[in-house]
Amino acid sequence: TRRMMGTPIRVLVVEDSEPETELLIRELQQGGFDPEYQIVDTAEATAAALDGQPWDVILADYVLPRFSGPDALRMVKDRGLDTPVIIISGRIDEEVLAAAMLAGARDCVLKNSPARLVPAVRREIADARRRHLYNEARRQAEEELRKAYDEMERRVSERTAELLQANVMMSREIARREQAEEALRAARYEAERREAELRSFITSIADGVAIWDAAGQLVFLNDAARQVLGVPKDISLDQFSKSYELRTLEGESIPEEQWGSRRALRGEEVRDYRAKVITPWKEA
Repeated sequence: TRRMMGTPIRVLVVEDSEPETELLIRELQQGGFDPEYQIVDTAEATAAALDGQPWDVILADYVLPRFSGPDALRMVKDRGLDTPVIIISGRIDEEVLAAAMLAGARDCVLKNSPARLVPAVRREIADARRRHLYNEARRQAEEELRKAYDEMERRVSERTAELLQANVMMSREIARREQAEEALRAARYEAERREAELRSFITSIADGVAIWDAAGQLVFLNDAARQVLGVPKDISLDQFSKSYELRTLEGESIPEEQWGSRRALRGEEVRDYRAKVITPWKEA
């Protein structure tokens, strides 16, 4: 249902009250959105809606007679969707907020205080689109890297076959060595060129990117990351590695073994990890 001109968005509303839904939609319209929305209040209807089309945001009442916001969150998570879910509740105490956030909610908005709805929706849609762009850029970079390695292996394989054939035909060992060295130089040059292309790509993207090796050592920090963290260009990676710490959003220090990068290196699944990076130059 389209009501007025604005930024088009697709909204799935998990709610059993049409008046409550109309209030939410009206708030979005007044905030500059043109929502196309669908109302669901059962697991079956929600599943059909999630499988039927993509949604920009899901607004879910925390408690319904036959369904609930946490139920909707589980269905979104089970499908591996990155659609932001905002919980709508008559009250938000610490228990409700903690349960919703643990289940994957992006924010909670009070029904009697809908002014936060538009900023929350705008922020989460922007964040979801940034995540999509970043993931797409990472996928393309990984694909290019895979192609580079495949091409290198193909050329090395082809060159090796040529050398084996030449070895049968040629009697002089020196000629075989020269051909082998040429093949290795070509393969090394190709690998270095592909690596330079990938590094140039990562350096030029707008998002901050930091890369750690398997031992947990920081090996790369692009210009965008330096700008976000306020790290001067003359500060080396080794200096930076010894100068920063992570804190929770509430300001508590996070032990190094609990950092998202360290947990990921241990094979843990790390999602929606947020922390403050404290450096001598800037707090991000």
